[in-house]
Amino acid sequence: MDHRTKRPQRRTPRRASKPQQPVWRILLEIGSFPLTLIGLIVVIAGFAINLPQDKPALDANTRLHQVGEQVTGTVKMVEEDLHHTKHGSYRVYTPYVEVPVHGERTVVELDDYAVVDKPAVYREGQHLPMLVAPHVRSERDIAIADAATRDRLTAAVHSDIIGGCVGSAMFLVGGPFLYQNFRRSSKGKGRR
Repeated sequence: MDHRTKRPQRRTPRRASKPQQPVWRILLEIGSFPLTLIGLIVVIAGFAINLPQDKPALDANTRLHQVGEQVTGTVKMVEEDLHHTKHGSYRVYTPYVEVPVHGERTVVELDDYAVVDKPAVYREGQHLPMLVAPHVRSERDIAIADAATRDRLTAAVHSDIIGGCVGSAMFLVGGPFLYQNFRRSSKGKGRR
């Protein structure tokens, strides 16, 4: 029998455990890429694509409400365009309105007043209150004068601005976390 005393085993020092991260931070690290990507897409759609189309139409309508002459126009035709996307299809209805311009009756295509999936807004033969600028140079110098149309233009501009702001917030929150995750993963690859 061995009478030697048993040496106490050396304990390896425990590594300090990382402090537990809050759940919101873990979710943000996981979702930083989709959050940043969706935010960027919403910013581009709101500020770069839609707003440059909707804001000039609202500005022209506002200008014509101040200086335009009120006349009555008649809807001669409503063009229906079917558009297909990955997620389905939609229809755009564009009115062609006959308007008296400086004594002559002219038919004008009003692209700025087209509606999506609302066929009942314009009907052939419908009389619309119109505004005509003193010197007509383009389609923007002719506008529909009713309150519902103006409300649609205003709502389009507001939704573009709100969408762009929400997308900016998503991008500004997700971007730094995405950058931090990218830096952390590239540092880890360099050590191996």
